[in-house]
Amino acid sequence: MKQRWRNFARRFWIGQVNLYRLGSLFWREFRELLNDRLTLALLILLPTLMLFTFTYAITTEISNYPLAVVDNDRTELSRGLISGIGATNAFEIIDCPTQEQALEDLGGGEIGAALILPPGFSESIQAGETGIAQLLTDGVDPVVARTARAYISGSVSLIARDIQTGQGVRPPTANIEVDIRPLFNPQLRSEPFMIPGILGYLTTFLTVVVMSLSIVRERENGTFEGMMVTPITPWEVILGKVMPMALVSLIVSMLIITLGWIAFGVAPQGSPLLILIVVLVYLHCCMAYGLLISNKARTSSEAVQLTVLVVIPQLQLSGFIFPVEALGTPFQYLAELIPLTHFNRIIRAVYLSGADMSHIWLEFLIMLVLMAFFFTLAARSIRRQAL
Repeated sequence: MKQRWRNFARRFWIGQVNLYRLGSLFWREFRELLNDRLTLALLILLPTLMLFTFTYAITTEISNYPLAVVDNDRTELSRGLISGIGATNAFEIIDCPTQEQALEDLGGGEIGAALILPPGFSESIQAGETGIAQLLTDGVDPVVARTARAYISGSVSLIARDIQTGQGVRPPTANIEVDIRPLFNPQLRSEPFMIPGILGYLTTFLTVVVMSLSIVRERENGTFEGMMVTPITPWEVILGKVMPMALVSLIVSMLIITLGWIAFGVAPQGSPLLILIVVLVYLHCCMAYGLLISNKARTSSEAVQLTVLVVIPQLQLSGFIFPVEALGTPFQYLAELIPLTHFNRIIRAVYLSGADMSHIWLEFLIMLVLMAFFFTLAARSIRRQAL
């Protein structure tokens, strides 16, 4: 039966395509694909990861969003209103003494929004007038700013009326108007949010790809083993690979910033020197795990495949497009281990809000620790290859 099929296939043509030869090539490529474990893992794991990330990790809701409250009214109604907002679990309530402090915390990225209740707020409501509260939001992330605005605007009047009902007021008359002021991006445009994120995205992808190919190419050309028998140390190999790439990547980063300024009118608000330092530190993080990939990969194609597996999850979980606050709680903890998460927070705070080192020092320190960790792993990996 099998022989009859083969004879039939050898004589069967579709145009210039012979069915037998096509089947032989198909089966050969299919077996090679099954034997290529890395490609198979890429084809299976990447769609699975994206499925779980988009359906479970990323939500349209916010959770534990840092909301500062300046209560200048200090009445039973205002305290009940604050407690009611905190009970939704959408916000983490942070007591703030003054509006000036709230503005400073917003500029440093320590809070995402500030609700200000003026003196006489409760008296206006009890007199049947409209109570006016002010909401200051961080417009750097327009998606989260709009979501927080919708949550607070839609809930404060309902919460206040529930409080009045509990106090025996019939019918409840609470009517609250929320005066909303987005800071740092008043029009809630997407460009100011995206351009610093694109800087991190391109830096990550291009740097990791180039560095992941560096040692692989040396190995494929037969020069890596020759280099390792010389007195050169693993750290000298790393620095020799990293320094030229760091210079080129820094120039590319400055080009992105300049084009974003000219084409979209998004100019850096913070210190250019601080932006350069942050970019340079993050570049070294990327180059470190690029070297790790390069040292583990056997071929150039394998290095590129590993890079895709490493980079794509980072882009999804780091806040590049979807805010970290919109991730499920386990993924929020996972995001803290990704250098790009901290880079996005720092660069957006400095680039758009004009934050200085006093506001970003903790994120910067975490990024330094991650950089040192990845470089240490890369040096050990190269040392093992040299033995």
